[in-house]
Amino acid sequence: MARAASLVLPLVALVFAACPALAVDLARIDRRVGKEPRYQAKPKYCLLALGPEAKHRAWLVLDGQTLHVDRSGSGDLTRPDCRVARKAEPGVESLFEAGDLTVGGQRYAGLQVRVLSAKNNVGAAQAQMPMFRDFLAAQPDGKLYLISIEVPLARPLRDVRDSSLLKATRHFAGEYDAAGILQFADRPDRAPVIHLGGAWTLWPDGQQQLVRGRSEDLTVKLGTPGHGPGTFACICYDALVPASAGPRVRIEYPAPPGKKAVARSHALEDRC
Repeated sequence: MARAASLVLPLVALVFAACPALAVDLARIDRRVGKEPRYQAKPKYCLLALGPEAKHRAWLVLDGQTLHVDRSGSGDLTRPDCRVARKAEPGVESLFEAGDLTVGGQRYAGLQVRVLSAKNNVGAAQAQMPMFRDFLAAQPDGKLYLISIEVPLARPLRDVRDSSLLKATRHFAGEYDAAGILQFADRPDRAPVIHLGGAWTLWPDGQQQLVRGRSEDLTVKLGTPGHGPGTFACICYDALVPASAGPRVRIEYPAPPGKKAVARSHALEDRC
């Protein structure tokens, strides 16, 4: 993440100076499941769209204490190797270590899915966001989901730290993003879509506000947008982006009626 430490700005519009993401209409992706097992609980669905043009798909279906993973992208969730049992982890309700997926001739390594209690894991900063206040009011026992996986790069890149070649980098989606909180869906056609291996852009981290007369942080992430709340897949970028490379934001200051808004560009220099 990149962070601006002391912006005291009345915000009208914020445009990130980054290359636009590849135009892929994730809302139009076919979200039919090929073959499903006999579930033991009410299934919850999430779809991984893989590759630069999201041509390949892999389903994640949460079934109580079991996660069904379409690790070959075939749409067949009835195969024995699709079943992943829950593991215990401190502070986490459920941990599913699903291992590797091989889809479209590419290997996606070390898939992990974590399920957490929202009321026990919402931090102070998140608790100030309207989306979390509304979510906890509507769902006191609601869950948060965090997905991580190693995604192959379109071409090897040099590690900025030691110049070695990197062929993959880990991506993280959930627990939330600027559009909302990641939730697995009750039906496949409503499933959130997480795009892995797509073009990268900058994205705000949650519901942030810049208030006149008050020092605020503005935090952004680097990664690929998905379809649905909480689906932005941010990358682990320390090995890929030099420390000297800072993103810039363009902020428009509000103006009185009839006057032109004033725009200024600011560098985000801090990293975390």
